[in-house]
Amino acid sequence: MAGRRSDATDLARWCAEVSTVFSGSHPDQTILDQFASTLTLADQHGKLFWGSTYSGLLTVIVPRQLWPEKPGLADFEKEISTPERPMAADGMVVTMLGEFYLNFSYVGVVVLSFAVAYASGRWFHAVYQCGYFTLARFMYLLVACNLLQVFRDGLISLFVFPVINMMPLTAIVLLHLLYRSGDSLQRFPILTTTRVRARAEEQPVA
Repeated sequence: MAGRRSDATDLARWCAEVSTVFSGSHPDQTILDQFASTLTLADQHGKLFWGSTYSGLLTVIVPRQLWPEKPGLADFEKEISTPERPMAADGMVVTMLGEFYLNFSYVGVVVLSFAVAYASGRWFHAVYQCGYFTLARFMYLLVACNLLQVFRDGLISLFVFPVINMMPLTAIVLLHLLYRSGDSLQRFPILTTTRVRARAEEQPVA
């Protein structure tokens, strides 16, 4: 009886979650509202940024204690924010597509979207020609696990999340790049594990 009651409760929660999705009130869908706000504010701003939204990457390694007025990674949000849509003050995101629009308008949305899709697809196919536990696959997975953040926050997250937020893992990649040759990065594993079960040809026949 208790199990059936628990199943009914889970089903009710699931139905409530689905209903919020179809009504457009699910918290995860607020990103679409923020994207729409970005497009509106970009048009009101009246000029393109032409890639300057990425300029913060040039100074990100400088500690703020040494440079208190150092430009932030999202200072452009302060420039486009309005009292009605305070994106910077509320910590809203522009999304990857909004970032493309801010920099290069509709052309940037089309061209850069295809470029990102093509580059990530080519990289995926290349690394999966390599062996398991190779550095090539490790590097790809290090970036791939952050792609949702990239879609939410923009291409600048390709640097922020893998390099800063996942710095120990990035350090592993850099150390292997320093001390191993290029061929070994694609063919030889960076760690070895014992086989869980024997290969098919090694298994005894009943």
